[in-house]
Amino acid sequence: MYDVEREVTAALAERLRDCAASVLASMKAAQRTRGLVYGGRELSLLLNPFVVSVERQEQANAAAIAVVHAIEAVAQRATEDERIQEHLRLPPFAQAALYLEATPRVQVLLGRFDGLFDARDGALRFLEFNPYPGGMAPLDDLGDVLEETLGMSELRGHFRFQRTRLLDQVAAAFARDAGMTTPVLGVLEGAPDPAFVEGDRAFSIGTFVARGGVRTVHGTLDDAVLRDEAFFLGDTRVTHLFIDDWGLIMEGGLEHALFRALHCGAVRLLNGCRGAVVGGAKSVLAVLSDPIFDDLFDAPTRRVLDRVVPWTRTLRDCRTTHDGAHIDLLGFVEENRERLVLKPILGMGGVDVLTGWQTDAEAWSRHMQKLLDEGGIVQERVVVEERPMLACVEDRIEQVVMGGDYCPFVWSGAHAAGAMARGAPDGRFNVSGGASMLPVIVARRP
Repeated sequence: MYDVEREVTAALAERLRDCAASVLASMKAAQRTRGLVYGGRELSLLLNPFVVSVERQEQANAAAIAVVHAIEAVAQRATEDERIQEHLRLPPFAQAALYLEATPRVQVLLGRFDGLFDARDGALRFLEFNPYPGGMAPLDDLGDVLEETLGMSELRGHFRFQRTRLLDQVAAAFARDAGMTTPVLGVLEGAPDPAFVEGDRAFSIGTFVARGGVRTVHGTLDDAVLRDEAFFLGDTRVTHLFIDDWGLIMEGGLEHALFRALHCGAVRLLNGCRGAVVGGAKSVLAVLSDPIFDDLFDAPTRRVLDRVVPWTRTLRDCRTTHDGAHIDLLGFVEENRERLVLKPILGMGGVDVLTGWQTDAEAWSRHMQKLLDEGGIVQERVVVEERPMLACVEDRIEQVVMGGDYCPFVWSGAHAAGAMARGAPDGRFNVSGGASMLPVIVARRP
């Protein structure tokens, strides 16, 4: 951690020393009032934002822009390079989606990298990219709650704080992507999710975009119409489309208005079909990490990728390299589980992610075989930089050392602004798994 990051946390701890319980109660009540709950619990139970220095924010943003450009380059080549297809190992429906657009325009309109500050050198490593990140809409509100209840303004005589509001980025990003046309987002909905918890809609992309000032309409396959080379949901023409269930594209069939509109470019899937599919596949990091793909990137990009993308490979029976040495991949994964993580190629919320240092050999082998059959990656462990977080323990403030992730957002393919963080004592940084969501505040001394 940088000194200023420690100093802000220590100053907050001193300020809350005699009032931790009442502040926590106020913070929880404010979250409930504003609907900042997920799965029935408040989004954050920690009494601090995630503080980063100006230097680390600038380094993270520069890296995010470079890596998203690399992902776009992979997506652009994905239909013509058999090596890329072999390493992405997309399931059939996702592979087919690569060809939906007759003239693809690969640019990520919005997305989020999930990263960890490495305990070895303090550098940020990107573990995956999320082209449809949840939790964006309530993040600004959560930041307001923490600033108000924690009394951050009382520390401004000692520090200068900056917090990027994500909602301020939305309209500009959509306007840049739509050009001269007024952007309208259509949200195509499938069957209701039986696991949906009332109130969790606040986490949806549609809610976030609407709150950011972009007109948003909801509809189903039956509402989709292609008319005069324009795509409509009901009576409303839409320029961009968010689909929470990709099976809807296949369900409609080749002659459906939805398929024809995507193919001819009458509507643009959020982040484009290729950008969404390739960016959302964890195996894209295997392409970014493996030196056999050096020809895809210029030398400056390659240097960034080597620095911020941990060693990642698609699980398959092959020879590859690790730290310059040639290895048998499956044998290496079997023998080195303490330093590795297994993940499915598609998925979210930490489902089917297995950390080798928390797993016995038998369960590791069994899960490796499962992902060999279904599609998975192996990734080198990043030992997360731990930091003091403030928790209320038996009515008193305590600095609890735990890890936190750091997740910068990218916009329009060339702009990085804002970030989300999550804190968890067990290293599982998913809100669905109990982690606390944390707004990010950039701090510097006056």
